[in-house]
Amino acid sequence: MALGTYGLARRWLGGAAALLAAALFAFGGHVGGHVEQINQLQGLAWLPWAFLALDVGLRQWRWRGTLLLAGALALQILCGHTQTVFITAVGLGLYGVLAPQGASAEKAGLGGRARASGRRVLRLGVVLGLAGAAAGLLTLAQLWPTLELIGLSNRQGGLDPWAATAFSLSPLVLGRALLPNYDTPLFGEYIAYIGVGGLGLALIGVFGQPKTSAPPLARAAWGTLAVMGVLLALGAYTPLYWGLAGLPGFNFFRVPARWMALFALAGALLAGGGLQALRDGYRPPWRLLALIVALTLALAALAFLAPYAPEAGSVPGLSAPTAGALVLWGGALLLFVLTVLFLRADTPTRGLSPLRLSPVDRIKALALLEIVLAASAQPYNDLSARDVYDARRFSVSQIEALNADDMAAGRVLSIGDLLFDPGDRAALEARYAAWGLSPFAVRNAFVAIKLNEMLSPNQPLRWGIPTVDGFGGGLLPTAYYTAFATLLTPDGQPAPDGRLREALALPANCRAACIPQQRWLDLMGTRFLIVDKVYDLWHDGVAYDTTFEQRLESGATFAPVYSADFSANAVDALYAGEAAPELLLDGERIRGAPLRPLDAAAPSLEGFQIVRFTFAAPRRADFGQLVAVADTRIRALTLVDTRAPEVFEQVTLNGDWRMILSSDVRVYERVPAPARAFLVYEVRAAADDASALEMLGAPDFDPATTAILSAADVALAEMRPEDSDRVTITHYSAERVEIGVESAGAAYLLLSDAWYPGWQAAVNGEAAPLYRANVLLRAVPVPAGTSTVVFTFYPTMWPLALLISGGAWLVFSAMLAAGLRRR
Repeated sequence: MALGTYGLARRWLGGAAALLAAALFAFGGHVGGHVEQINQLQGLAWLPWAFLALDVGLRQWRWRGTLLLAGALALQILCGHTQTVFITAVGLGLYGVLAPQGASAEKAGLGGRARASGRRVLRLGVVLGLAGAAAGLLTLAQLWPTLELIGLSNRQGGLDPWAATAFSLSPLVLGRALLPNYDTPLFGEYIAYIGVGGLGLALIGVFGQPKTSAPPLARAAWGTLAVMGVLLALGAYTPLYWGLAGLPGFNFFRVPARWMALFALAGALLAGGGLQALRDGYRPPWRLLALIVALTLALAALAFLAPYAPEAGSVPGLSAPTAGALVLWGGALLLFVLTVLFLRADTPTRGLSPLRLSPVDRIKALALLEIVLAASAQPYNDLSARDVYDARRFSVSQIEALNADDMAAGRVLSIGDLLFDPGDRAALEARYAAWGLSPFAVRNAFVAIKLNEMLSPNQPLRWGIPTVDGFGGGLLPTAYYTAFATLLTPDGQPAPDGRLREALALPANCRAACIPQQRWLDLMGTRFLIVDKVYDLWHDGVAYDTTFEQRLESGATFAPVYSADFSANAVDALYAGEAAPELLLDGERIRGAPLRPLDAAAPSLEGFQIVRFTFAAPRRADFGQLVAVADTRIRALTLVDTRAPEVFEQVTLNGDWRMILSSDVRVYERVPAPARAFLVYEVRAAADDASALEMLGAPDFDPATTAILSAADVALAEMRPEDSDRVTITHYSAERVEIGVESAGAAYLLLSDAWYPGWQAAVNGEAAPLYRANVLLRAVPVPAGTSTVVFTFYPTMWPLALLISGGAWLVFSAMLAAGLRRR
């Protein structure tokens, strides 16, 4: 990265100035802010190389420049962050239009450059077109699967403007973004500083008029790129981006703040140009110094408005600057201005002792010192303990133990907003304090621990526990998952980025645990539920589990599943209805006594109250059935031993689930465990996903016996199940699933795994059609009798794409070697 920036800067700067430009970009705020995002960091590393190759190809019209540009773009594509490639391509286009191309263009006047504009644009199109096509061939082995995924992604038609402008850089955050963060780690996407000294040098690089520095048109090109980087980063806060947000490319990505990459590179190069101008004898006029001072003070003042940015509550680091930061900003500005004022046109640059620096070298040292000091506040310095990722929390250990004997592990669904505190928080805080972790690092550690406990978002992959959650954040989840997930959310809206954990944690609707309908959980093979306990109701020293709810019509009864190990002399029922339910026990109906009203701070429990049924003597196992006197909602049931304070046991209201862990979170297990593969005996065809969802959403639709296939040529005859039918998963891996089937008649085998191009099915060794079932899953027809069904993943065009890419790299290497020999 630094080497590429140095080579680019050397196209028009001396060695010292190019070295400064390389340091400001490679070690500046924007690159440092992306250290934790490895694919973006790698993509940014090839950004200056791409500009260098384009400059060679345009200014000298040599095929080697086009070849190098193809290589740089290919390596950037292989880094895996498509948005960085798009930003690079747009930046290259802008630079190609604005930058000089060839010595004659640099010497020509404005009129001559205007006459050459047509040839310039044509040359740019040829270079970018050839380089882009070559990069596509070089990376086809990765591009082809990516393009295939784009066609199936929830972003396949582009994001709506509101989603495309998410994480725009608020103008109120510009002060924090463009000045070094000495006092607080800022959100990495918002960091783009090059230092106060670097900013001053960049302005000198734009407006200065040195004798031997960069041509004016080159400075205009980099200045325009810097301004465009900031304007595009503002995203939703500028009319410009609203006009672009609907265009292909712009509508595929969020986080407009990432356009600051153009500012970071252009600003660093302009700062190098400013240093070169000073070395060449240029003296900034008073008005330019005044502009530098005014801009720095304006950014410092703007930093005080960061806490008022719309995203301040959810984005770390958006706080007002501390006195220490103000002193460092002011000190850097004062030293910069004083050093510039002390410059002399005849200041010697040679012959100085090693301990004596010229004013120009002092400015360079000041700019570098700022970058070093500011790096100490970058988020990558606040490292958390490794065990926050590696340690097995109770929920992980419990689920691993129950899944240990299963060929295909049961899925987990997590619901919660991470509001709980780990039970070992005090011990962990003491450990982290002994290690000297900062408050920011401690906060990150506890967030990671909670995510580990909740098995979200990437922790299921870490522990090999499959999940229903579809969190992707990029091209994933697929449009099929997004459509299916509307059946799981309470309002029928798609979960953003597939984040079911958060989409189902709605305090106002269902006390932060909106459990999907059981039929969909069983269809997905959901064996475990993890929920946050913070919304348990505590009342007079007794806790009530409000995760599930039972609705009873007047006269209906409900028989809970009680523990045989707990002795209690009372049962508390949390209910809502016109009359309290009664308890049917030993053939008699018992009326309970109401407890005092609930506290006001009980969200989504308005209208609920508690009734207590008391027994003459403690009991075990059988505590009776609830009888609804009127239409009633039962939200919690707790066994209480009133002989001692706070002795109770919560009862799970849903008999399909049993609580297997109550620690920092609560874990439930489906009893019996749902099958990951099963036979269905009726199929229906759907013309499109909207029709399929409509059929699936019917109240009487039973996914255990019926499947909706996204095909028109399926056998629609109704089939009947038999007790002798058996489905056994005998092998399960990422790319191969083998299932033994015993069916009394022809049926469809449904596997609760996602359908995706490349999956193939074979029944008894013969290829069989593989259908997309119920919008998301896989189904294959099986005959009567005993069958072996094998699902195999074999990418459609990837082997050919790999062959083409391999050949392209051989040709590329040969051409590059030939070019080097000629030099």
